[in-house]
Amino acid sequence: GSANNISAIPPEFLRPGRWDGIFFLDLPTDNEIEHILDIYGKEFRVTIPNTIQDMIDLKGWSGAELRQLVIEAAYHQGDFEKASEYIRPLSHSAGDTINQSREWAKSRCILANTSTKMTREPKPAPAPSGHYF
Repeated sequence: GSANNISAIPPEFLRPGRWDGIFFLDLPTDNEIEHILDIYGKEFRVTIPNTIQDMIDLKGWSGAELRQLVIEAAYHQGDFEKASEYIRPLSHSAGDTINQSREWAKSRCILANTSTKMTREPKPAPAPSGHYF
């Protein structure tokens, strides 16, 4: 299963031994953003400008938000700056929640979008919502 909000997962599901591993998929890096845009640009037949990350600050955009950006650009004849006006990335309005999830994951999860493993604590700890198990 998956969850966007770790505090929504019942604490008993996070007990040691319940899962082989818990993975944390963070927001894409600059390099990953380029790959995501390339994939969706091909899917929707939209040319992605080489300077897109100079034109629009895409740091903190999710894969779904990048997909929507390409779709909006297709509606606006490839104008990515205009397309970006129609999208408000979740990280811009829920950055604190995302950072809490990152902190929670640091000692409990395997980072899924890199080859780096986060270390795990031997004992469970509360989810960001303050639930204890």
